[in-house]
Amino acid sequence: MDNSIAVLDLGTNTFKLVISKTQCPFPPVYRSEKVVFIGKGGLQNKRILEDAVHRAQKVLRSFTKVILQYQPNKIKAVATEAIRNAENSDEILSELQLNIPFSIEEISGKGEAELTWLGVRESGLLKTETDMIIDIGGGSTEVIFANQNKLFWSKSYKAGVSRALEQVDVQNLPSKDTLSTMLAYFKTHMPGLTEMLKQYQPQRLIGTAGSFNSWRKISEPENKGNIPFYLFSNGSLLDLINKINTSPLEQRQNIISFRRETIVPAGIIIKYLMEIHTFKTIYQCSYSLAEGLISKLINK
Repeated sequence: MDNSIAVLDLGTNTFKLVISKTQCPFPPVYRSEKVVFIGKGGLQNKRILEDAVHRAQKVLRSFTKVILQYQPNKIKAVATEAIRNAENSDEILSELQLNIPFSIEEISGKGEAELTWLGVRESGLLKTETDMIIDIGGGSTEVIFANQNKLFWSKSYKAGVSRALEQVDVQNLPSKDTLSTMLAYFKTHMPGLTEMLKQYQPQRLIGTAGSFNSWRKISEPENKGNIPFYLFSNGSLLDLINKINTSPLEQRQNIISFRRETIVPAGIIIKYLMEIHTFKTIYQCSYSLAEGLISKLINK
């Protein structure tokens, strides 16, 4: 495809490939997300394990086949928290870049937050009011206060859902004590949220990708996936979180597949935010880091 661009978001739990036309980048012409769990078993020790590298290489090979079909004139791949935080990141990047036609660049938490904001902005969801944007990842969680014109404040917390699961096990049926322990973990590792909410007073909470995509799929009966954002009805998201977080693993498996474990801590984060601040509306946004990277490269 002439005049197209391909970007890859190599996250802690999933790898994403998005391809867009340069002249008309949104909506993208191709999107794919594949499970990798590259940080699995190694986040606490700051190591990427060899079996995780093999999973990542397999996905990158499949993405390369797609990229070669589209023949984009620009390819950009970025790695986030799991890889940038790993003590063996240089070694891992060298292994991942074997036999693929592009290089991989680590980006900082600040850079990740900026790209997430740019991606949400491209969805058309942001206006002049200040919103709170949250991107709950596997290794880190990005919190952003911004409107369509400016990013006012952001922070990348080392408090992703997979990192939390290395500390608190919720594999089967989470008990009240387990959920309380997980909540305490996030309160400890995500300080300052109450103060920032008081300062910026956002009326809307916008969640990108990850568990928000799963909550949308469950909540949206008409499945209008072509619209890049979704408004949860009043109380529906909280009810859904409570239902999922008190369901055994088998039931979660049937509903949300590979997020059967990670969606529980994600729900705890959102429920906590809803307790410490009143949001008039809560949105899911399908555009995130990858779309933000496309926007930045095209408008450079």
